[in-house]
Amino acid sequence: MLAITRNRQIPSITLKTELIGKVTGRKIDANALIDSGAEGIIINGQFAQKHQLTLLPIKKPFPVRNIDGSENTMGWVREYTIQDLRIYSQDNKVYHKEKAEFYVTDIGDHDIILGTDWLEEHNPDIDWSDSRIGMTRCPETCIIANPPILHLKTKTKPLKSSRRSKNPPQRLPSQMVGTNWTIQTSCPIKDCRATLLDSYSILPSKFGGNGDLY
Repeated sequence: MLAITRNRQIPSITLKTELIGKVTGRKIDANALIDSGAEGIIINGQFAQKHQLTLLPIKKPFPVRNIDGSENTMGWVREYTIQDLRIYSQDNKVYHKEKAEFYVTDIGDHDIILGTDWLEEHNPDIDWSDSRIGMTRCPETCIIANPPILHLKTKTKPLKSSRRSKNPPQRLPSQMVGTNWTIQTSCPIKDCRATLLDSYSILPSKFGGNGDLY
């Protein structure tokens, strides 16, 4: 089971990104949230439909539920998409390019979420106080243009509270705590996690189907 929740008390930071069509070369702007509490790499279903991305069926769909147990508006994760993802600095002079596969589901007002799979694969050097990320330990399949230092864009700030609640919320398990979105799954990691692909490879065995881009 997959669970998603949002914590408005914690500031979220996003990267300026771009999806690039493999065949057409069409470019689509997107904001990507870095979330160390989320598994996988996720793209907003409405965003994918709006831009007519090629969606591919997942071999073994799995349900999505909110943290309170209610069913997410997308119901089940049944599709994924493979895209060339380019991450830009704020001045557009520096970028990092990779091929990534995304789960397709409802993630509210975010276009993309980059979870622990992405963080583990790239192991970026993040300076939270200065809002900088250094792509200095990426796999060889990534393409880096110019010095790999990107400036993060802060979208939301913590909400201030004048007093503490008399009934503070129960502490959540560590796997349910994230920056802005939290995803928890009980599926086997090998079946449910989205992983980055080589520049020219696709993983049809995990999801089923071909991986052609739009």
